[in-house]
Amino acid sequence: MRVIHQSNNTHVLAWDRGEEVLLGFREYLARQNIRAGHLTGLGAAESLEIAFYNLATKEYERRKTNYDVEILSLVGNVALMEGAPVIHMHGTFGKRDFLAFGGHIFSIVAAASCSASTTNQPASTCFAGCDDFSFRARLLIWCAEIEKSSY
Repeated sequence: MRVIHQSNNTHVLAWDRGEEVLLGFREYLARQNIRAGHLTGLGAAESLEIAFYNLATKEYERRKTNYDVEILSLVGNVALMEGAPVIHMHGTFGKRDFLAFGGHIFSIVAAASCSASTTNQPASTCFAGCDDFSFRARLLIWCAEIEKSSY
């Protein structure tokens, strides 16, 4: 993983073929002490582990791919759980036959190139527009617990 750009609260990172994106992202967030933020990305992946969250069973239905895809969009947020960064990321991907698919991301292995940027912010502003601070805190903790239990 390489740092392409860093200024104020914006960090742009890039991964080369074969590098695991979320692992590198979490390590970078920990080193930089980024406690909350938004992230976006694009590029190409040689393999993925994605999932659909089944609301009825409250479990992820996971799928792995082992073929090259275009990363059309990555979007997510960053939070802390027990002092460690947690990434909640969704993605949309394109296949060679031009069909698109997406879901919750557990793993991305970069192909050719993959880049992502994060804009860190104070944790208190992560759920702006929601007036109940305790609700925002519970939602953030719930998302982090789901992420943690899934690894």
